[in-house]
Amino acid sequence: MEEIGRSWAWVLFFGFLTLVIGILVMVWPQETLKVLAILFGLQLLIMGIFSLARAFSSSEQHRVWSVFLGIFSIIVAIIMFRNVAETVVVLTLILGIYWVIYGIVQFVMAVGDKTYEARGFTIFMSIITVIAGIVLVAWPIDSITVLAWITGVWLAILGILGIVLAFMVRGAGKDLDKLAAA
Repeated sequence: MEEIGRSWAWVLFFGFLTLVIGILVMVWPQETLKVLAILFGLQLLIMGIFSLARAFSSSEQHRVWSVFLGIFSIIVAIIMFRNVAETVVVLTLILGIYWVIYGIVQFVMAVGDKTYEARGFTIFMSIITVIAGIVLVAWPIDSITVLAWITGVWLAILGILGIVLAFMVRGAGKDLDKLAAA
């Protein structure tokens, strides 16, 4: 706890960073989505290269699978780079499907367990999550900008909460110092 109390500046830094990213996403939602798609493509490209390199290392037992995954990752990355707008739509669909499944699972867990922590809030949030997922799946093109903007708002809120948490952690650290001195 003492370490956390002394690292409040890092919590504050990440709170401010998250807040700034949230504001940037709200100001430039379309550009943000394109950048995210390109970054995701770069991640796949790098994973593919490492997979191919690993396939030819002396200790690799699954060379064929590593080569397959490497080539597959590189091909998907190239497709993503060629069609950034379509990539954003596909990622939106995947996120929508994830939200629907996640929301349903959270709902079932909260409804099925009367001792579930924050049960009412979880049920409410799971319903909202399912609805948001359905909207993304039903109207992926129309909801992309809205999704980016909502993400920006969410990041801004998380940033503000992170900043508040930093000062709370700082206060807890000072309280611990006082206790240790006593």
